[in-house]
Amino acid sequence: MEQRPGKVCKTFIDFYDRLRRGGDCPHQGRFDVLDVIGVSADVVPHLWTVSVHHGPRRLQYGVLGGAIIASGPAARSGGFIDELHPDAEDGVAFLHRAIDDRALGYRRGVPLFAHEEEIAEIETAVAPFRDDLGAVAKLVCCTVFYWKDAFDPIKTL
Repeated sequence: MEQRPGKVCKTFIDFYDRLRRGGDCPHQGRFDVLDVIGVSADVVPHLWTVSVHHGPRRLQYGVLGGAIIASGPAARSGGFIDELHPDAEDGVAFLHRAIDDRALGYRRGVPLFAHEEEIAEIETAVAPFRDDLGAVAKLVCCTVFYWKDAFDPIKTL
């Protein structure tokens, strides 16, 4: 059964598709969070970025939205994903697939990285962006957390 994105991820996916214009992954300079706000400010707390370092490939957290920060202590701006999540092979593989395929990745299901136990399910879209040489240099991700018992820490902030 094909998964259908919820409202927040669908808005982000549509935004990314407009940047791609039917072609390869867009240049990283085309991403501007102010443009996302212009489409829907509701998406911004769910955004997080990953810098892609090549030779050997390593992934480093960049900017983290409020929903990501509220999801647990593991994500940290500037931290390398392989150090913060040493046992998250499936989560890292999901990110690498978006890089290798140079295409948007999407999944909904159980978390692949360590998060708060109150999270029942997550939904994530991963959008690759290239540098001047054409290599994927950045991932912009949108993750929505579905909390157990309708708990939502963002509303308590």
